[in-house]
Amino acid sequence: MSPSNFYPLSDYDRKQIAKLPPDIAALADKYPSEILNTADSWDNLPFDDNYLPESQRKHR
Repeated sequence: MSPSNFYPLSDYDRKQIAKLPPDIAALADKYPSEILNTADSWDNLPFDDNYLPESQRKHR
């Protein structure tokens, strides 16, 4: 059974994935949830250069 059978992509999912570069979008059938997560966060701003997760800040 292919991964896309475990996580069927909706039309909305496919539209989100279509915004990705073609070489990444092409992996959607093989890695559906990972590529959809990538599409969902693609337009987020990057972290600052010196960013540390909160869990790491507590240990310093």
